[in-house]
Amino acid sequence: MSRRELGVAGGLLLLALVVRLVYLEHSADNPFFSAPVVDAHSYIAQARQIAEVSWVGDKPFWQPPLYPYFLALVYAVSGDLFWTPRLIQFLLGAASCALVFGIGRQVFGPRVGLLAGAMACLYGPSIYFAGELLPTALAVFLNLLLLFILLQPGRGWGQALVAGLVQGLALVAVPNAALLAPCACLWYWKSAEQAARSKLVWCLLFAAATCSVVGTVTARNWVVSGEFIPVSWNGGVNFYLGNHPDYDRLVGIRPGPEWEALMERPLAAGQVGYAERSAYFYRQAGDWIASAPGDFVRLLGYKAFLLARGEEIKRNQDAYFARTYSWLMRVLLWKIHHFAFPFGLLGPLAAVGMVLAWRHRPEAGLLLLCTGAYSTSLLLFFITGRYRLPLVPLLLLFAGYALVWLVEQRRDRQWRPLGMGLALVVLLGLAANAGLRPANPLADAEIHFDLGRVQAQRGQYAAAVRSFGTAVQLDPAYLRARHNLGAALAAMRRYDEAEAVYRQALAQAPDDRGLHLNLAALYRATGRYQQAVEHYRRVVAQGADAAVFLALGRVYKSMGATERAWEAFEAALNGEKVRAQAANELGLIRVRQGALERAVNYFAMALKAAPGNHLIAFNLGAAYHDLGQFDKAAEFYRRTLSLAPEYAKAQRALRRLQGR
Repeated sequence: MSRRELGVAGGLLLLALVVRLVYLEHSADNPFFSAPVVDAHSYIAQARQIAEVSWVGDKPFWQPPLYPYFLALVYAVSGDLFWTPRLIQFLLGAASCALVFGIGRQVFGPRVGLLAGAMACLYGPSIYFAGELLPTALAVFLNLLLLFILLQPGRGWGQALVAGLVQGLALVAVPNAALLAPCACLWYWKSAEQAARSKLVWCLLFAAATCSVVGTVTARNWVVSGEFIPVSWNGGVNFYLGNHPDYDRLVGIRPGPEWEALMERPLAAGQVGYAERSAYFYRQAGDWIASAPGDFVRLLGYKAFLLARGEEIKRNQDAYFARTYSWLMRVLLWKIHHFAFPFGLLGPLAAVGMVLAWRHRPEAGLLLLCTGAYSTSLLLFFITGRYRLPLVPLLLLFAGYALVWLVEQRRDRQWRPLGMGLALVVLLGLAANAGLRPANPLADAEIHFDLGRVQAQRGQYAAAVRSFGTAVQLDPAYLRARHNLGAALAAMRRYDEAEAVYRQALAQAPDDRGLHLNLAALYRATGRYQQAVEHYRRVVAQGADAAVFLALGRVYKSMGATERAWEAFEAALNGEKVRAQAANELGLIRVRQGALERAVNYFAMALKAAPGNHLIAFNLGAAYHDLGQFDKAAEFYRRTLSLAPEYAKAQRALRRLQGR
């Protein structure tokens, strides 16, 4: 690049960064800024686990690992998981705009590069997704960096290695990028003016560098699980969601009972390994495709239509909700009757630009290949605005080329090609935007459900009741909203209203496990123990886990039914997560029965399961005290105080022992 072109790239980077920082300031008012949901919540949880517990982990990756490790590194260095990652993502987004200029300049010339880079700076969905705790901005940057490296002159072995490393990183960020690798090799093979042997070496070096990155992830997954999982094991279920006769419903499934039931299917079929579970879903989708090839082709056509659609199709959250808190988004991202901006305009322009590039710009071969390959990767799974976004920089380049070509036709008075180009843009625009309705995210029950969850987590139960209530009004069949509405009412001690909500929900789903558990907890809180037992028993009849037996045992304990409480607590011992609490309860029963030696055994079991629990340590010390084993009692009183120095009961007990 010349000095002037470097200045242009720097100017675009600065413009993009300023615009994104404005949005960062706006988005801080969004209630989901520090309370992310669904995938963003999952990435945050993974980052905490990596940074606070283990950088290696003990299970194969469920989701591609680069982004969780990116968040974990930011968290380890800054201690922040909300502002700092977004700031870095906005920096990556700004750098991506400069890369768009560099690629456009290389392929189409500086005018197209400048126009495409400027559009990238102000492209609303790119700004929005860079502000979400999702891998989108990182994936876009790595894809563009790969293309920029591939387009540089020289094409030596060093370029192959660097490009391969970037390709590998892009793949472990978002595996759709895997289809870019054959595009890179095919393009190099066709365009490089070298002997076949040199081309082969270049492709092998590129592949080796890519595999070195992916292989590290694969080896780690093998070490922790003994299973061959190249990147992550969520691919199977995602393929199943995107290739199913009930596509629209399945793609809309969110975390909750329906998702849990879906993920239980391979386990019920005896597929317990992580790779086996992923393969189960691939087989299920493959069986449907083989049995109904015509339906599969029609589904592919439908997904192609969605890919070209002007609106931003939501995945976890509606992008248009950001407009509520940002005037910038209200300008750069909107949807009215029969038109969505910006993709409703970008898509048709880019389509015209691709036709022109295919006919007149052989230099654009790599971009055309990558656009086709990435589009194919989306059609193989499912379409959302977030997953479509990595295509956008390429489409901006083609749209910029189309705009410059249209201006040139106008300047040269080439009315016929100008008219044909404009007509094609209009026709494609009508097809891409037909039937669209104005954006109204506040008419979406899921937005209000998510708001209610955030408010409940913050203890704002009155606001949560309003949000969950609105979700139920918008979608009376939204069972999870009724669940949470009842829980929020119960948290406010509005038990009668909570019970009424649960009863209404049970009328919809009489066997819903969560509803019976919620009602049981409500009855337990209000002293209606027999009714609590009835609902816990309904859950037990469906196949309860240890936590249910623990809760049931405590109800029996409150009722004075010691024998039944004992049976329930013994059943709860089978659950690793509640074993400590169950053993502690059994120890307390033995204390009341005067069987102190047996009580000691149970308290010791409980403390082994939860060595950091000061209450269990105190109970064990008290049991030894009552047995007259004062040295052992003092040992566990001291241990209690090491865990909870201010625990008054242990202080008094230890003083009594020392005063003997």
